[in-house]
Amino acid sequence: MIKPTELRIGNLLTCENQQRPILSIDGEKEFTDSRTNKIYKCSITIGEYTDEGLMWTTNSRWLKYFEPIKLEKEWLRAFGAEINSSNNYILDRFEFIWKEGYNYWYVLGEESSTYLTKIEYVHELQNFYFVMNGEDLVLLKEIGKE
Repeated sequence: MIKPTELRIGNLLTCENQQRPILSIDGEKEFTDSRTNKIYKCSITIGEYTDEGLMWTTNSRWLKYFEPIKLEKEWLRAFGAEINSSNNYILDRFEFIWKEGYNYWYVLGEESSTYLTKIEYVHELQNFYFVMNGEDLVLLKEIGKE
């Protein structure tokens, strides 16, 4: 399950097979699962913005209903990454290396080849980019529309 502390407004998540950005996070709401008596905190609202900048929500649910989005090549390309001569992806000043069997990306500094982190999910990439650059990572094209 995703931890509320991993999330920021704007992170992309999947709920009911829809991938949408987080519009709000309320970490104080509590929900008790009647089947297990386990207490969950954190309600998430996802949605979209119209061309006029108006927000509309598609869902407001407890965090347990959301799934992270696996970071695949298609997502890296949608954020603007390009393939280098080593067949790895470059985004900004970072090199992303996928090694079979690990199921996540190693992230290196492009010029120094210094190991920086590993990333498995789209929201982790968004958070990493924000920490390293002080600005949000922008989705340049929709997934599945090359």
